[in-house]
Amino acid sequence: MASNTTNRFGRFWSYLMGQGASLVALAGFIVVSVIATAMGFSDLRMANAGKTSLSLTEAAPIWGITVFVVLTMVAGLNAALGVGMKPIKEKAHTGDRETDDNAPIKTYWGRLSIRVLACLFYLFFAFWSVGFGYGFFWKELAGEEFTRNQFSDAIERVSQSVDTANEALATVETSVISASSTARERADEEAAQGGTCSNRPGSIPGDGPLTRARFAFADRAQALSDDVSDRWIGRLTTDRTILQRRIIALSSNITPTGVSDENEAELLAKLARASRLSSEERERVFTQVFDDARSFTAKANGLKASNAELFAGRLESLATNVGPSPSNPNQPDPQRVDDVSYCWDTVLNEKLLASAQSLRTIKDMPAPEFEFTEGPKATRAAFFSLAKAATPPWGNNEAKGIQFGEKEFIALFASIAVDLGILFLTIIRAMMEKRTKKRVARRPQVLRLADIQQAKTRALDSERKKSI
Repeated sequence: MASNTTNRFGRFWSYLMGQGASLVALAGFIVVSVIATAMGFSDLRMANAGKTSLSLTEAAPIWGITVFVVLTMVAGLNAALGVGMKPIKEKAHTGDRETDDNAPIKTYWGRLSIRVLACLFYLFFAFWSVGFGYGFFWKELAGEEFTRNQFSDAIERVSQSVDTANEALATVETSVISASSTARERADEEAAQGGTCSNRPGSIPGDGPLTRARFAFADRAQALSDDVSDRWIGRLTTDRTILQRRIIALSSNITPTGVSDENEAELLAKLARASRLSSEERERVFTQVFDDARSFTAKANGLKASNAELFAGRLESLATNVGPSPSNPNQPDPQRVDDVSYCWDTVLNEKLLASAQSLRTIKDMPAPEFEFTEGPKATRAAFFSLAKAATPPWGNNEAKGIQFGEKEFIALFASIAVDLGILFLTIIRAMMEKRTKKRVARRPQVLRLADIQQAKTRALDSERKKSI
């Protein structure tokens, strides 16, 4: 009894370490393939539907299809290698007797055409498995890093938008304020020293008609500067300050203080801890920030469109008051010789004209473009990246901000490795499988008396011949 138990345990251990181990490993690779393929398929489905999770009724078909696809892939591979297929014997007849021992063994699954067809089926479903599995492995290997890059990209894009707005508004401020300041400085110089007008180089300092005209002109320039501030720059100051605080919250992970608006303070707190928010909440916060940034640029472009030409014209009008003759830029205006308030000021004239030109050259600010591609959307973007990398004629190897690099290659290798594991273990099974002919039991032969007598007669004749 002990010997039988030892023998059975030995056979079980031998099976476990041999063919049994390959079956267990094969089953493990199949489970991994099903999970990776189903998860990648689910992420693509959620991204296309704009969801972050699937209900049971939505997920069940995906898992069912995945199990079917992977099992079909395994079945096709087994068929291509002839694993587990029972041979079909063809019996040869000779008269009334069957010669099973010499019967040729033919396996229809061994035919070349069927094996090739099974191989094609395997390759097709393996491609399916590798593709969706790549999305799963990419999310596990590079999804977190891609999310962090989303933060950096968000900060950079909003910051660029604000910086562009600051540059444009600085141009406006510099142009108009500088022109107004120059007008005031020239008036002060005329009052203190005189001789600021090219058409009246001998004017003396003091409070006279020319000096009063110069101060009146400086007041007009200051009024224009105030109008620019009220009707253009001032309308963007609050929005610009709000966006700058949001950039600080995102980049430093610190909530700015001194914000009286409760809703804005709550938003700043969420931006400061954006990395710890749920994906759905983070998408809402980022969407609001970018919507506000786009509204800011649209507002800035609208104000520029309605004010740039208007204030440029007013600056040119002021420049005409201190400009030369319209027909001769090197001479004073002859039509205003008797006007005691007329001053041909070449310095101020050039300054006003330059300011007007700078307003006309301000370009529209581009709106910050940003697509939230975190979670399932990031997985879908990784699929596009793989498609671009695998099909160069369709485009370059970059899609939706994801470049096919080292981690993407590792994710693809991991997905392929799972299917290679299935292939390798199936080949081992094919090599370990015993292919022995199955013996067919013969039917018992009916003995007849005549046959026995004939056999006895033959035996006696043989003995008689030996004795002679």
